Amino acid sequence: MSIFNKNKNDNSNSVNPDVEFYNQVLGTLHKEFIDNCFLEKDIFFIPEVFEKGQKSVLEILQNDEVKKPCRTPEDYYYVVAIMSFCHGMFFADLWHNDLDQFKKTFDEISYDESSVSFAGNFLEDYYGLDDFTRQGFFKNIFELWKELILPYMNDSKAREYIFTSFNAVFNLGVCFVLEQYEF
Repeated sequence: MSIFNKNKNDNSNSVNPDVEFYNQVLGTLHKEFIDNCFLEKDIFFIPEVFEKGQKSVLEILQNDEVKKPCRTPEDYYYVVAIMSFCHGMFFADLWHNDLDQFKKTFDEISYDESSVSFAGNFLEDYYGLDDFTRQGFFKNIFELWKELILPYMNDSKAREYIFTSFNAVFNLGVCFVLEQYEF
């Protein structure tokens, strides 16, 4: 059982993202990609996409299938970070191109490779990242995430910090798509 699975009747431990920490993580990630010439615009915040992101990230964290291929906690967090980023790209594209489908689709999203495939194709088409370069790109996202979350991993609220940080990674994916669509 994941630390993110809880008794459905237990409301005492609901995940409530800390806005300051979320902004710190997203701001740091966003600045890194501006400095490396991937992004130029400000951070996008679309409430309905953010809401889907929270559900998506929680579903990823609660999905035992995500853990199965991972040999270490670091492997697991890498997969969650990259899936969060890819889902952010996927939902941003859906929101931008087909709002009706966005509203109907994916109330819960499971371990799904379609968002990863979409993100890979998008990064290649719009950013020129081939498979090899994309692996380095994803590793960079993860290393930045890890650097930001490490000070909080032994905190009594580590679970909330982890969840919040993955929501920031999700929103980074949103930024990558909406910037290319000149939103």
